[in-house]
Amino acid sequence: NQLLITQGGISASLLASAWDGIDDADYIEKVRALLKKKKDEIKTGTSPQRYQKCYNFGLSKGYESSLVRELLKPLFA
Repeated sequence: NQLLITQGGISASLLASAWDGIDDADYIEKVRALLKKKKDEIKTGTSPQRYQKCYNFGLSKGYESSLVRELLKPLFA
């Protein structure tokens, strides 16, 4: 058996067990808070421009695109 190592030098099994230890509700709330903070920081641009900046920010932090979209909808409704 060959041990799979990620680019950062972390074994795949260790990474998988760490992901399993993350509570989904906490994860979603942290992403929501991060996106809300970013939205509040953006002072210029139209609503669609600010949405796009927040969306890109969420993606740049490594969050799933579908989750970022879902959490931004109520922020820009």
